[in-house]
Amino acid sequence: MERRSFPALAWLAARPAWLPALVLGGLLLAGLWWGGLVGGSLLLVLAAYAGWLAYLSWPAVATRGRLWRLAAVGLLLAAAMISVVTR
Repeated sequence: MERRSFPALAWLAARPAWLPALVLGGLLLAGLWWGGLVGGSLLLVLAAYAGWLAYLSWPAVATRGRLWRLAAVGLLLAAAMISVVTR
């Protein structure tokens, strides 16, 4: 997985540091604002990205950091499900 992720990580590293944060923040706000299937899909994309980064950083992170990463992915998945079901 690490080898297959290298091109995407290299592409991200070549971008300005503020760009991924801006895109991810935009996905979060748009997903929470739109709701329904569109909002849930945006939140699911965000959860997949967070899960991918959590997987890649897992060996280098202490237990507390792992728990925080799992909690963040879990909250994003829960928000996506709630968004789809309630609207």
